[in-house]
Amino acid sequence: MYKENLENKNIMFIYKDERAKFIEAKFLKSNFLHLTGIKLQNLKANAFYDKCIHNRILESEIRIQKRW
Repeated sequence: MYKENLENKNIMFIYKDERAKFIEAKFLKSNFLHLTGIKLQNLKANAFYDKCIHNRILESEIRIQKRW
């Protein structure tokens, strides 16, 4: 869904605090890893993304950290 809906797109988030505000974000391949919250063993962000979209990621290539 990331590739189809977000990759290489700019999205503006508009919200209201005391007044209307906005922030714009660009969704790159390299941003996907950050959004997952996964730490990698020996794999770069773009390689992780490519493996994910082709269903080729191995459990041994990732490490999930608990912060509680």
